[in-house]
Amino acid sequence: MVPGAKLHVNGTAGDRVTVRQSVSIANETYTYSRSGTLTNGSTTIRVAYPGEYTLGNQTVNVTDTAVREGNQITLRHP
Repeated sequence: MVPGAKLHVNGTAGDRVTVRQSVSIANETYTYSRSGTLTNGSTTIRVAYPGEYTLGNQTVNVTDTAVREGNQITLRHP
């Protein structure tokens, strides 16, 4: 088990945000997504897989190290 990288999202309070990426495991590909609601203008979404995530029209690369060490990456929701 890994701590997971923390995607800290800032934006308008009350907005619901979802980060997504395609993940391949054992020759199967599926969409891995996690959501959160911006309470007081921010939320933190923990992700367990490295790779490129999308949030709206933004992308962010989450490294293996970020997932293993529980590092935080900050994004802005439009």
